[in-house]
Amino acid sequence: MESSSKNKIFGFIGPSGSGKTTLAKHLVKKLDFLYIPSITTREKRNKDKGEYKHISIKEFEDHIKKKEILEYTVFAGNYYGKLKKDIKNNLDVNHSVYTLTPDQVENLKKEHKETKIILVIPERPILKTVKKRLEKRGHNKEEVIERLREVEKELAIINDLKDKKLIDKVIYTLEDDYFHALNKVHRFAKKHL
Repeated sequence: MESSSKNKIFGFIGPSGSGKTTLAKHLVKKLDFLYIPSITTREKRNKDKGEYKHISIKEFEDHIKKKEILEYTVFAGNYYGKLKKDIKNNLDVNHSVYTLTPDQVENLKKEHKETKIILVIPERPILKTVKKRLEKRGHNKEEVIERLREVEKELAIINDLKDKKLIDKVIYTLEDDYFHALNKVHRFAKKHL
């Protein structure tokens, strides 16, 4: 389903709390890129700002059966994914940003070869930093534990992606200094337009 457009996808991966969504939204704000929303079956949160389209489990499963979803994952009992038509519609208009999980990278790169994958990693120690950021966001203890388990799995997949040379840029985020990360992602995107 490669788009006929010359527009590119800049895909952001990284653990929960790494800053990937913040950096993706920076490109939307500063370079007028479009954000490719995810569809999800989870409950709507007050802080959701156009990142998600909330649908029922039945609707999501219908999209899967009809092969209308490029990729999806299940986290904490909820489906998350991207509709092929949302990706195509965005790329027909402009360059786009996309947040995804590491296990979705290979499929995205296969379908959209020009995609640039940006790995966003928090300062070391990674797990301690992620835990602190999740707690700061207001996640309860069980959510933090579950997300940290996911981070450990994601880090193993990320190492595999690095070995396969599927990551185009690594950006480290510091707790109190996003300025450098924002500048790096901005320069990287402009270089690859």
